[in-house]
Amino acid sequence: MKLSIIITAYNAAAYIIDTLNSICHQTYQDFEIVIVDDGSTDYTVNIIRDYMTKNPLMKINLFPTGRIGRAAALNYGVDHAQFEWIAIIDADDLWNKHKLEYQVKCIKEKKLHFIATRSKLFSNDNEVNINEVVISDPQAMQLTRITLDKMLYFNLISHSSVLIRKDLVKYDIKRTSQIDYEMFLRLLKQGATIYLLEECLTYHRIHSAQFFEERKKLRYSLSATGLQLKYCFLNFKLSQAFFVIGKLGYYILPKKLRFILRAALLNSD
Repeated sequence: MKLSIIITAYNAAAYIIDTLNSICHQTYQDFEIVIVDDGSTDYTVNIIRDYMTKNPLMKINLFPTGRIGRAAALNYGVDHAQFEWIAIIDADDLWNKHKLEYQVKCIKEKKLHFIATRSKLFSNDNEVNINEVVISDPQAMQLTRITLDKMLYFNLISHSSVLIRKDLVKYDIKRTSQIDYEMFLRLLKQGATIYLLEECLTYHRIHSAQFFEERKKLRYSLSATGLQLKYCFLNFKLSQAFFVIGKLGYYILPKKLRFILRAALLNSD
C-alpha cells in the first residue's frame, strides 16, 4: 500500500526540518512526500532543497507554486500525488514513528477509506518524543466511528492525522479558514465513513504565527460556527444548532464574565 504524504508550507523555515524528520523516521516507509510551497518569503524552499540533497533516498517532490492559498495548495499537492492514499501533515506538526504503520494496519484489516488519530498539543517549549511507545499491543488498537452528529459539536479530527483515499480529497478553494473541517463535514454529509484511532500518534504544534493566534481567534471561531450551523440546518439538527450558538455566545463574553459563569455552573450543585 503506497502513500503520498502532502505538506503545504508557508514560511515554515523554523519547523519544516522537524516535520520532515518525523516522517523520515516512520516505521512504515512505502511513501513519497509531496511538498507544495505556497509562496514562502523566508528560507523554507532553500531549507527543503538542502534537506533533499542530504537525504537522496527519500522520495521528496517540491513544488514552489507561488502564493495560491492553502486550499488550492492542498488540491495541487493531491493532484500531483502518484498514489491512491493520501496522508496529510501540516508543515509544523509531528508524527509518532508508528503513526503510518498502525493506520495502514487498520485500513487493511478493517477495509477503511478514511482514518485519523488522536492528537496532542505541544508548544515550542515542550519536547516531543516521536519514538514514544503509545500502544503496547497493536492488536488491541481501538477505533471509534466519527459521525456527522458528533462533528457538528466539535471538529474531532486533527488535519495532520488524516490518512484518506485520494478520490475523497477535495478542498474548497473559496474558503480561507476551517478548510479541513469543511471537507470533513461535507464528506460525512455525503455518506463517507470516518474512523478515529484512539491512540495519540499526532502532535500538533501551537505557536504565535498560526491562523488561530490571539488576534484572529474570534474570526476563526465565527468561521467554525458558520460551518456548524450550515450543516445543522441541512440535517435538521436543531439541538446541535442551539448548542453551537450557545458556545459562541459563551466564547465572545469577556474573560471575567466567562470565569464567573464557569464558577457559578461548577458550584450549582
